[in-house]
This record gives sequence, C-alpha cells and structure tokens, in this order.
Amino acid sequence: MARTREQLRLEMGEGWAAMLKDLMPTVMEALQAADQEEGEPQEGLGFCKATAVVSLVCAGWKAVHDAHVTRLVVSHLITDEAMSMLVRRFPAVASVEVEGGVFFSPAVLTDVGLLAVSSLPALTSLNLAFCREVTDVGVRAVSTIPLLASLNLTWCRKITDDAVCSVSSMPALTSLNFWCCENVTDAGVRVLSSIPLLATLDLAGCKKITDVGLQAVSSMTALKSLNLAACDKVTDAGVRALSSLPALTHLDLRNCFTVTAAGVQALRSTTVAPSLCIKAHV
Repeated sequence: MARTREQLRLEMGEGWAAMLKDLMPTVMEALQAADQEEGEPQEGLGFCKATAVVSLVCAGWKAVHDAHVTRLVVSHLITDEAMSMLVRRFPAVASVEVEGGVFFSPAVLTDVGLLAVSSLPALTSLNLAFCREVTDVGVRAVSTIPLLASLNLTWCRKITDDAVCSVSSMPALTSLNFWCCENVTDAGVRVLSSIPLLATLDLAGCKKITDVGLQAVSSMTALKSLNLAACDKVTDAGVRALSSLPALTHLDLRNCFTVTAAGVQALRSTTVAPSLCIKAHV
C-alpha cells in the first residue's frame, strides 16, 4: 500500500531542520575546515562565511549555530555598536581577536565596546592589539571576566599603571602583553607579581621599566617567557635579579643597550632555570 505524504514526512522527519542539534558542532567543524583549507587551522569554532550558511537554514538552526560559536576575529575598524551586537548574538564566545591594526591605522573600538565584551562569561582570550582608544576604564571592565587567561594590549598607549593594577586581580591570567605601552612603569610591574599563574609577560618597548621593576618580576615563579626588548633603562643589575626565576625558558633583551655581555654571561652562569634561552644584542 502506498504511503501517504504525511507518513513519509513522519518517517523522514522535517529534513535539515530536524537534524539532531548534537550534530551541529560536527557540521560547523567540517564547514570551517573546508573554509580554511589554505590557511592555518585555528582553535575553536569561529564565525565565517561557511558556517554562516548553517544559520540560514531556519530560526532553530540559527540559535543553535550562534550558541556554538566560540571564536570571533573582527576588523580593527569594528565599532562599539557592532561589537555589542556580536557579543549579544554569540554569548558562548571564548576568544575575541581584533586584527588588521598597525602603527598608524585608525582606531575605532573604545571602552564602550569593551564594556560589552566584559559580559562574556566564557571568554578566555582577548587580543586588543593596536586598539589605541582603549583606556584604563576599558581594561578595568574586562578584568572582571573570571576565566580570562590571555590579554594582549599591544600598542594600547593610553593605558597606565591603573590598568596594570586592574589585571593584577585576575587569577586565571597566564599571558599578558603590554608591548609599547609606554605609560606602564615599575609601580605597575610590581603589582603583577600577585598573579599566580602568569607564564608569559611582554614588556617590550615599555621604556619606563627599570631594574626596580625587574626586582619585582624576579618573584614570579611561574614565569616562562619575558620580553624586555628596547627597555633601555634596564641594566646588568636588573638582569641578574632574574636568575632566581625557576621556570624561565625565554628572555628577550634585544636593544637593551645598557645591558652588557658581562651581564648576560652572569645571568647564564647563575640562573636556576635549566634551559634558559637569551636573546640579546651582545
């Protein structure tokens, strides 16, 4: 006996819309992999043209799709309003990266946009490189994110020691980048020693850092990588203070012109770290 259309519909389900929601991550991973065939694979499920097709199937799929997006890579021209919209749409995001910025590119994102970002409870990585309009107020907002482990503030030149004090209260932080944040001083670095898990610290181009700041750094027992390139007030005395860091594996002293070959050799001979690699101009 021929089956009716209703019987066929019940047997076959509702087509794409009836696919098990548990399969959504697998679908998105496959689409994302196809979209990135010629590029470097990236961790996390990101929003891209390929995965966006999924959200066009139906309202239900759109909701499930948006709930599974964990990575956002946005243009350096993103506005506060656009960032706020993305945060509301993708509440499960764990990584946000502002890309494309360079030394003299326009900066659009401000503290208002970061206030929206601070509402992402699952966020673990935030890259704000070259967001030059960001101030201490915005950093203070994101410092309340409980799981944030990596924070990149490269060339955010308006931030000061107040921002450093804000991030020092973040217990999950393992990587911190203040590259060319010239208003960060020894006073700011001193409070970083309270971050228990900090393993990577980039202070390159922070020209107000001196040996006093390195004395504070010398107590960071979890520190594995330290970049002091172009910190031209650092001397041999500050470098020797780093010999007590047990986990240090990478130290960049390039363009620290007051550090001498004797200072570098003294560190090599006294360090307690078993495999320390030092980059220096001497």
